[in-house]
Amino acid sequence: MKTIATHNGSFHADDVFGVATLTLHFDEQIKVERTRNPDVIDKADFAVDVGDEYAPKHNRFDHHQKGGAGKRDNGIPYAAFGLVWKEYGPKVCGSQEVAEILDSKLVQPIDAIDNGIPLQDGETRFAGVYPYTVASLVAAFRPTWQEPESDSDELFESLVKLATGVIDRERAHGTAALEATDAVERAYEQSADKRVIVLKKDQPWRSILCNKPEPLLVVYPKPQRGRWHVKAVPDEGFDNRIDFPKNWAGKSGDELARITGVEGAVFAHRAQFMELARKTLRNASG
Repeated sequence: MKTIATHNGSFHADDVFGVATLTLHFDEQIKVERTRNPDVIDKADFAVDVGDEYAPKHNRFDHHQKGGAGKRDNGIPYAAFGLVWKEYGPKVCGSQEVAEILDSKLVQPIDAIDNGIPLQDGETRFAGVYPYTVASLVAAFRPTWQEPESDSDELFESLVKLATGVIDRERAHGTAALEATDAVERAYEQSADKRVIVLKKDQPWRSILCNKPEPLLVVYPKPQRGRWHVKAVPDEGFDNRIDFPKNWAGKSGDELARITGVEGAVFAHRAQFMELARKTLRNASG
């Protein structure tokens, strides 16, 4: 049983996810002490977001001390989550590569917001509408001014359980994305016409094919639905490199089959993709 000290009172995403990372690493064999008592902190096996010390060899992961606890190469300062992740992320994920995927997707955004670093420049596109972040989710669980502060420990525990589930699912997706890299690269290399890439499985392909100059469309199966998707490859933003004809948009069934001349056409998304029955694609591809 490992004892983790973290601060009491109001909680944030970085202490919640820092504790969750250690919970996953030690398979939940931990005890959390939410305190600011120096004696309790000194006796704890780990100190996360409290203690005014960053010393990974001694399992101290705070960033509130004068001068902070360092910055990444991109300028984002480390918060407690990032400090814990730097040490234990690769162990939790089973590989440095997967840990780095989660660091970019989950850890750095939480660290940035905790340190007051905005991830977007300028005004929001729609007045009064802002992204709902992980930090926003955690903040929603804090006691309101009408609720007793003593409830925060129970709420913190429930959030740690939620955070462990998020990390667990993100590492599963990160591992899957990494394992898909070779298959997608192979499909690209073997494609006679590199404008159209056909995948044998529904695999993560965006990070790979969006960095290739030729691909315009990706074809992949959805076995559970008995269909194939044809999806446009986006450019560096969200615009498609090529769009399906406008008169296909939002059409389905017989109407879509008539317009496209493709027997078995199922649905054309109004923005970017259409689905084909498996039999039709087989016939079309020979």
